[in-house]
Order: sequence, then C-alpha cells, then structure tokens
Amino acid sequence: MSDKHLQMEELDALFAEQVDELFVYLAALSHDRELAKDLVQNVLVKFVEQVAAGRILRETARNYLKTMCRNEFYGHKRRESKEAPLPGDWMPAQDPAREKIETYSRRIHIVLIEALSAPEMPREIAEVLRLRLLLKRDFNSICKKLNKSRSTVHRLMKRGVQLLQLAFQEAGLSVEEVES
Repeated sequence: MSDKHLQMEELDALFAEQVDELFVYLAALSHDRELAKDLVQNVLVKFVEQVAAGRILRETARNYLKTMCRNEFYGHKRRESKEAPLPGDWMPAQDPAREKIETYSRRIHIVLIEALSAPEMPREIAEVLRLRLLLKRDFNSICKKLNKSRSTVHRLMKRGVQLLQLAFQEAGLSVEEVES
C-alpha cells in the first residue's frame, strides 16, 4: 500500500470529523433519524473494509464516504420498494401540500450539504456554515470552537450565505417557490 492510501490509523480522526455530516446528509435524504443511524453504521463498516483492502486514497476519502452514503440510501430504497404492501394493508393518504414542502426541504438539505463539501467552497467558510446551519450552534460556540472573533465568524457567515445563494440558484431553488 502506498503513502497515498488511507491507513487504518487515520480512520478515527476521519470518522470524528465526518460522522455528523454523513448523518445529517442521510437524515435529509431519508427523513428518518433511526434509518440514517443504521445507514451510517453500514457505510462505516463497508468503508473500513475498503480501507483495510487498500482501496481508498487519502485525498478522495471524504467524497468516497459521501458517495457510499448516497449509494447505501438508494440501495435501501430499492430493497424497500420490493416489499410492496398487501392489498389489505392500511396506507395513510398523503397531503399534496405537505409532500411538496417535504420534497423541497429534502432538495434544500441535499444542495446545502453538496455545496459545503464542494471543492470551490473555502474550508473555513464551510466549517462555519456547517456548525451554524447543520449542527445549529450559536455564534459564541462557533467562535470558541474555531478560535475566531465574532466579527470574523460573521464575515465568514455572510460570504458563505452568498455562496449558498449561488448554489441554490444553480440547483433551481428559489425563495419564491418556498413561499408558494
């Protein structure tokens, strides 16, 4: 195995850094916290197997984890769809307005997570946005965690929101659609 490959000793640090983001991503896709926890565990087990086999490059490990999460979720959905309900099973009626809001909300979460992990998003800004928007941290705790002044965090947040607006526009998401 070369120096470019992720080593087993590096997994703890990588998992500690990524597990919250992976959980939020899967929870946004599935709208089921328990399912998201199970899927994250499945992904981490498979990821460890891939690292042990020397198949993961250090520089692509984060993106590989995210791809594995997406694949695990859609694999689960495919397996679940094969378990069709029997004719006598009770199925609740869906409210079209609520369904539209949930679909739009999922799209927003997915675009947000993808924007935060995009190579063009500066790491410092992505970390501030992740802490504030995904982990719901207040400004004081963000300042303390990142060892930055309140004005610096505010400036990074403001720039990050501008970058997110562009990402949402590119994805075809608009404020007008949320209001309707």
